[in-house]
Amino acid sequence: MLIRLTYTDSEPTRAKIIVNAVAQVAHDHTRSRDFTATLWEPAKLPTTPVSPKPLRNGLIALVAGLLLASSWAIAAKLARIRPPPADLDRGPA
Repeated sequence: MLIRLTYTDSEPTRAKIIVNAVAQVAHDHTRSRDFTATLWEPAKLPTTPVSPKPLRNGLIALVAGLLLASSWAIAAKLARIRPPPADLDRGPA
């Protein structure tokens, strides 16, 4: 079984140190058990930022804005629906 450990931090070096330390503690803690936790690959510093993702966030905002505007327009149109003119001419019953 493989377990992928991820950690997000504003400082990439600190995130790398924390992930590698947690993996080492898991290895040390399970060494005397029936199973073992072995570090498959140590954490590396990312070459590009993981977050924010402006293109993805912009597209999500665009879709959400279009859905919200469409819903508002439909609701406004439905709120303006009136009874047929024949019913208005009769007056109160």
